[in-house]
Amino acid sequence: MFQRQKELKDFDQEKIDNQTALVLGVGGIGTNVSIGLCRMGIRRLILIDKDIVEVHNLNRQQLYSREDVGKKKVEAARESLARNHNLCTEIEVYHLDALSEWSTIVKLCQESTVVFNTIDHGDKWDYAVGALCHALSLPCFLGGTEPWYGHLMSTFCQIPNEPCYACVHDLPSPPLDASKILEYTDISFLPADPQPEQGGSTSYSACMCSQILLAQYGTYLMQQDGYVLKHSTIVRLINFEMETFINEKKSDCWICK
Repeated sequence: MFQRQKELKDFDQEKIDNQTALVLGVGGIGTNVSIGLCRMGIRRLILIDKDIVEVHNLNRQQLYSREDVGKKKVEAARESLARNHNLCTEIEVYHLDALSEWSTIVKLCQESTVVFNTIDHGDKWDYAVGALCHALSLPCFLGGTEPWYGHLMSTFCQIPNEPCYACVHDLPSPPLDASKILEYTDISFLPADPQPEQGGSTSYSACMCSQILLAQYGTYLMQQDGYVLKHSTIVRLINFEMETFINEKKSDCWICK
């Protein structure tokens, strides 16, 4: 098993074998990330989501089918992974609101070796996850697709000792006290960013964003020959333009100063 991965130059399967991944959100990106992690052969996968499967999810959330409509997403995701994709991974699921049950997120992060943040709540939520991962020296991979004409998708990798979320994303003020991020039990006071009532996303934009996140994770983990991890990527699928960035730390950053 995993023979084709093991044959890759500088690919160490033992590094994958020892990973515990926390996936925050099992929507269009989180489901595809989960499939990839199972097929890579990680040891443990933890899935978090508060939603149920709805009909409009089915075009891009590739763990679900018509029969899953009305089920808790995490339960349907676990069933689908076990049936079709899981090769050796222990899968845990939690149907909960990650903001109001923040203490559970803290606990699960403490048990993890990597975090994939795909919950679509906005910059203030992403700031909190970035602060938590910084406090625990965890790598965090963030990805999303923009719901407007252009099929734009972006990713950001927060790596220990490198630029954090607040270094790269300009917020007018810190939404919470990063020094107390391990002490909060409920961060539902964080407002969501304004979202359009209807947002566009396709099976291929969600899947491609997920695969870029997994490729960046593999690059970080294996540090293969010529290793240079770009912290940020922006991909425009209409004209197939891609930009990558190595970001810099801010000396006055609210999180990692």
